[in-house]
Amino acid sequence: MPFLALGTLTALSAGALGLSLATAAPVAPRQLHLAAASTAAASRLAMHETIAVVRGGRAVPLQTVDEQYQAPDRIQAERGGTVERIIGTHSYVSTDGGRTWSVVPQPVKVQLAVSVLLAPLRFLQQATTVTASAGQQRFSFTSSLAAFASALHLGLATNLPATRVDVVATVSGEFVSTVTARFPLTGKNYVLTVQYGQVDTLPALTQPPISAG
Repeated sequence: MPFLALGTLTALSAGALGLSLATAAPVAPRQLHLAAASTAAASRLAMHETIAVVRGGRAVPLQTVDEQYQAPDRIQAERGGTVERIIGTHSYVSTDGGRTWSVVPQPVKVQLAVSVLLAPLRFLQQATTVTASAGQQRFSFTSSLAAFASALHLGLATNLPATRVDVVATVSGEFVSTVTARFPLTGKNYVLTVQYGQVDTLPALTQPPISAG
């Protein structure tokens, strides 16, 4: 089942997030904003997303998604053996790891898909007060669980407890390298991580060959 076109990606969504943030010098948010903006403006970008539950002090992965983005309108996402690739408004799916492909009949709202894909970086750009550490390469802030769940399109109940989500972003050079969000839900603790790489160096995404028959 294609998951990009149906909007079921696990990527973070910036939305209109009301942030409740710690205090720090103004230089920290500016550095984070610049790194997030530079990463979002990349011509090509790879992402690895993981949602995990904490058990016995360890984060145990529940689901992972590998994604690729080529500006302005090409995306690929892989979960398990299923790969979906968006080229403009067209979508293609492979259920054997990319060996054979078929066309997805539904049209794709590619700008929406791109917006969701880049949402973690837009989310970082909204932070106004941030705690910086590790030589100004690690940035921390918090959000309410309700706002966070809404932004992530998690489909949770509206009467969520008044608890917080702890967000940490790391920067390598001029780009964001990771975004990690830790949050409690129904008596369990979860960790959502997005790792960024191959900024501006990712191989080109091309239209896949369509299998005959």
